[in-house]
Amino acid sequence: MRFSAPRARAFCLLLALIAAFTFSHRPGLAHSGAQSTDAFSIRVDYFGAEKGYAEGMNTVTMLCVLRNVGKEAVPENRLKVRCYTLAGLDYTEGELTPVIPPLAPGQAASFRWKLAPTDKTGSLVASVLITRIEDKPKVVQIATQSPVVVGSQLAPLAPQPSAQAAPYVPQAFLAVIPHLVNNAAPITGGFTAPSASSSYGSARIGNDRVLLRLLPAAANGALGLLGAKSANGWNSVAAVGPLVEIRASADGQSPWWRSFRWSESDWHSDASGANVTLLGNCGDDWEAQVTLSVRKDSGAIDGKLRLKARKTARLFSIQLPRLTAPVDRLRAIPPADGRSVLIGTNPPNSGEEPLLAAHNGMVTTGIAWSAQAPLPDWATASLPQGDSDHTVQLGARWNAGDRGEVFLPGGIVECSFRIFAVSPSDSIADARKFLIQ
Repeated sequence: MRFSAPRARAFCLLLALIAAFTFSHRPGLAHSGAQSTDAFSIRVDYFGAEKGYAEGMNTVTMLCVLRNVGKEAVPENRLKVRCYTLAGLDYTEGELTPVIPPLAPGQAASFRWKLAPTDKTGSLVASVLITRIEDKPKVVQIATQSPVVVGSQLAPLAPQPSAQAAPYVPQAFLAVIPHLVNNAAPITGGFTAPSASSSYGSARIGNDRVLLRLLPAAANGALGLLGAKSANGWNSVAAVGPLVEIRASADGQSPWWRSFRWSESDWHSDASGANVTLLGNCGDDWEAQVTLSVRKDSGAIDGKLRLKARKTARLFSIQLPRLTAPVDRLRAIPPADGRSVLIGTNPPNSGEEPLLAAHNGMVTTGIAWSAQAPLPDWATASLPQGDSDHTVQLGARWNAGDRGEVFLPGGIVECSFRIFAVSPSDSIADARKFLIQ
């Protein structure tokens, strides 16, 4: 097989990014993935679509949030971040390789790029690559002598490293964006009583207070749009996607992330409540079943995830539904031209309880999960919340440890969660009403 020069370069770049990603992490992993550079560390808090999904041929804004999790400040002109399109996307405009600004310990910066889908149905994959800005020697000609190096344009980052010091290793971070074939109509109405329905690959469940509309995305993915009823009628308050992800592998393999793929659904309604069950898989090794239920006079949609191993496999992590919710609709979002913007350090809520929520106007939206681990010794971690000045990411992940949990064929694990939206709400404290007891 022969490649033209441009295709060969693109193919080599793709292999390099995949290799780098193999040793990196998915967006939102709070407890690892920090890139050490002498005295400071950079972590990717979030990389993905700003509103959680893309629609048809509409341009999509990609958001990247970088945080300094080290003990020293990130110096000026030391690191840069680049956005790469890997599948289904084209560049539009703006700076693709901006310099990461100076960041104090704990401080974060956001970057946005506007990308365009190349078709309505294809999968959308993008990556960011963090690299160091190399020192460039300044060469000066002195009379008739040979050129000599008189110094660097950039001050040294730190004292000369010892022979044992590890060199800086660039890291790539991958994002697969849920892609709806058509534009998602805003939620303008719901049910008057607990109800559920499903047809043509979509589903709805809700009551007179809350509504979750489930839509098919590219590659049999599933995306949810959450709506809440207020004094002014029904409004969309959050995107829910990915619905479920797991990190798993066969024995002897490195684990990787697999998203829930939706194949069929079932539903039931009566006077007291309603439920809808989504059936599918997470890769070839795991069957997955997501059951959502709603009751009368409640702004909560209760969820239960059931995973069943098809063959002997190790399970390392389970990521519950991720909510993408706007924080303040009146605050202008920075342009998607690649420039860096420093963001606030205060998240919408601390996450000390098994609960994450955001308050916007008169609506409080969030997700809660069971305080009881699905298996002994499993630990939960809240996902980093991204750009908490504009749009937050609300979600949690159960982690089984470095060695994972071994499941034999037919082995089952279950965990519970609760998605909610309450309106009118004067304070984010209303979210505590939805804790899972």
